[in-house]
Amino acid sequence: MKPVDETPILVLTEPALQVRRSLEPTAWLVLEELVLRSDALRPLAPVRVDVRSLATALGRSKDAVARALQILIESGLVERHSSRDELTGRFGAASYRIDLHSSGLRRPQPSDIAGPTSVASRAARPTAHAAPLTPRNRLFEP
Repeated sequence: MKPVDETPILVLTEPALQVRRSLEPTAWLVLEELVLRSDALRPLAPVRVDVRSLATALGRSKDAVARALQILIESGLVERHSSRDELTGRFGAASYRIDLHSSGLRRPQPSDIAGPTSVASRAARPTAHAAPLTPRNRLFEP
């Protein structure tokens, strides 16, 4: 069996646990995927993506992902910005901005993946029953 990479993909802080409880599961998955695809170094992390690619990545229908995006927008966690081609009038891929502070999600920092004695390293170490990292079971930080 191939060893599981112990590097965290996302770090969930205390506020993220409350946000996760308040959202439906698909909305939470979409939020995670947006953060993964974003420039997560800014407080309002920008990401340019379309609903179909999100749906494909998450294994959900485009309608379910569109509903989840609407939930995230209504909750204030995500802002949507549309751009139109000036010549054709067509809308391009939407861009979104994620409020990382309110979501409680963040990308790992070097301190999160420090030596084997760090709290983050112990938290990331899988147990005997842990499943491989998927969109449903990313690293949780207390």
